[in-house]
Amino acid sequence: MKRDTPIIVRALPDSGILYIKSSHSDNFSMDMGIWPFRKICWIEAGTGTLEFENSSLSFTQGDILLIDADIPHKFIDVTPCTLAIICYDENALPSSSRSLHEQLISSLPMGKKLTISDPWRWNYLHQQFKANLIEQSNKHVGYSEMLKANLMTIVTFLYRAVLSQDSNSANDKSMIIKGLVNYLERNFVNDISVEDLADMSKLSVRSLSRHFKEQTGKTIVQKITELRIHYACERLKETKQITFSAFDAGFNDISFFYRVFKKHVGVTPKQYVKSITSMEQ
Repeated sequence: MKRDTPIIVRALPDSGILYIKSSHSDNFSMDMGIWPFRKICWIEAGTGTLEFENSSLSFTQGDILLIDADIPHKFIDVTPCTLAIICYDENALPSSSRSLHEQLISSLPMGKKLTISDPWRWNYLHQQFKANLIEQSNKHVGYSEMLKANLMTIVTFLYRAVLSQDSNSANDKSMIIKGLVNYLERNFVNDISVEDLADMSKLSVRSLSRHFKEQTGKTIVQKITELRIHYACERLKETKQITFSAFDAGFNDISFFYRVFKKHVGVTPKQYVKSITSMEQ
């Protein structure tokens, strides 16, 4: 449902975290207000301005905005917006995670924004918010702890995105390739085709492959293989099981796995396992 006014949140639930999604109508209007909790706001669609008492910050689709507790503010739409918002009390975060949270707050203070423009990270955020809204709605056993854990997953994701930003190369193609590398690092065990990646990035196979090679020094297939071999080595260290490690890393052909492993590591999987075993004795 398109809203003419913002969702009213007067207090947080016992978990200290509330996920909301607000889709605005053409007539959306909001008064300046104060909320006693922090907000992570993702502009899923639309453009507008985040107004403070003495300053403002323009935003567009894909931008991430952090808002401190007890700071007067309001959103003004230029085009109708859809906002995905995490309202939270930082005291609800696990103590072991607060240092990372503080680093994110420090690196992305109010008045600055982080832009998630590439399709890979955009889709990841979309799925994260969707999953948390469902978790919050279902309220199954342990859902509060799940929301807290997932919040820190998002905080970690955003902080890594901040660190990966390079103002000297923040063009569309550069951000697409950086996002693709991040996507591959999280999905290399799945079946991935260059054609599907090109389609998702709205680039031709040739253009995506060229930009990827220019920015990383490797082809997309080489990067996927490198990630799979590294993961297979870690699994071999833990399990000593060659077939299991190969399939777990995304290889569907054992003969091919042996050839690629020998090429990258310099020894066969059997020799690698033997060397690990002898070092452990």
